[in-house]
Amino acid sequence: MAYSGLFDLVQHTSVELLYLAVAASTLYACVVLQSRALLLTTVIAMLAFIGYYSAEHFANSLGWPATLILMGIAFLGVGTLAIKVKQHI
Repeated sequence: MAYSGLFDLVQHTSVELLYLAVAASTLYACVVLQSRALLLTTVIAMLAFIGYYSAEHFANSLGWPATLILMGIAFLGVGTLAIKVKQHI
């Protein structure tokens, strides 16, 4: 619910990327708190935002294929990071 509320606050504003920064910092909190539930919700929030942001800003441009490739790399990176964090928990 906190991620949803934050997203509603920053959606369509100039600080939209702040949402991703908050989610990334919460990923660090998962290690400190040793919480798998928080890890799951954080990874889902990050992946959903990356999907939203790329569809919102790059869908009707020539950069869409490149965005899809970068989004795939980002998904792999977030997944790898989540696995490393999970191993520490």
